[in-house]
Amino acid sequence: SLGAGASATTLTHNLGGSADDYFVDMQYKYGSNINRRYYGGADFGATAFSGIREDDRVGAYWRSLNSSTITVFRRAEDDYASQVRIRIWRMPKPDYDSGWTGLTAGAAATTLSHNLGGNYLDYLVDMQYKSSSNGVNQRYYGGADFGATAFNGDREDERVGLYWRSLNNSAITLFRRAEDDYAVEVRIR
Repeated sequence: SLGAGASATTLTHNLGGSADDYFVDMQYKYGSNINRRYYGGADFGATAFSGIREDDRVGAYWRSLNSSTITVFRRAEDDYASQVRIRIWRMPKPDYDSGWTGLTAGAAATTLSHNLGGNYLDYLVDMQYKSSSNGVNQRYYGGADFGATAFNGDREDERVGLYWRSLNNSAITLFRRAEDDYAVEVRIR
């Protein structure tokens, strides 16, 4: 259980080896409902949801993955992640691994060629990113747009995070948002 707006919670897994070989699955639970609503966290602006959730910070994210611990954080006004489950596996050798790749924030989308073939509808895509302040993380996974009052004015109107799109049997396209500093490097497996 995580209290909304609580400080970060560090969980010990002690798997050892290299965190580069891990696959992380995070799920939320609210009541009896399991979900991933606002996975990676979201910040609403002053006009979100017709004023119903103005300026709220919701969802949860994980960060600082290493060989023995992972840190989980539930956003301050969150209603969706009262309980969080983290599962970590050592990945078998993936069929494709881009390696850690730097992407320029706000630049044109980057397409990576994996050339796996077969039916891409059967693929499992693992995207992780890292920065010096958050380590290996998935904060703002899929991208987030901050409103005029985000972070008490510290990040007004910024666009952060990273997402993938246009997956097919030979390539995948990545886009890092214009003001992002959470996804300095990305890895696709």
